[in-house]
Amino acid sequence: MSLPEDIYTLLSDESDLTDLVGTRISPYVRNASTQTFPACVFEVSNTTIESDSGGSVAHCFSDVTVTALGRTFIEADEVAETILAAMTSWSEPDACVAMTTPTAVTRDQEMPYDGSQDLVYRTSIDFSIDHGVAI
Repeated sequence: MSLPEDIYTLLSDESDLTDLVGTRISPYVRNASTQTFPACVFEVSNTTIESDSGGSVAHCFSDVTVTALGRTFIEADEVAETILAAMTSWSEPDACVAMTTPTAVTRDQEMPYDGSQDLVYRTSIDFSIDHGVAI
């Protein structure tokens, strides 16, 4: 499996998160026609590959951002706290994940994109993931 697939599986299997967002977990982009909140979106923006002297991939470090979306900032933060707990406890030999370290939290909002008058609040958490060769 790839790292994005592993992240999707981790988040989808986390009952505390799915109790809040249901199945509204998306890689890279959320369909603007989907009007139900809260939700979360994740992306793997960069992977640094370390190779051994023979050119074989020995290890990878990936930058990952997981964004909680809500109609209130409290709702977005609640989802983000659940994401943080799931991601920081993630160490799974089958997924080649050695360690997931949070590096930053950002909060912002955007204009509604679904016909509503309510803002969409975003709480994003950046992670550095130390993992094996699954990219």
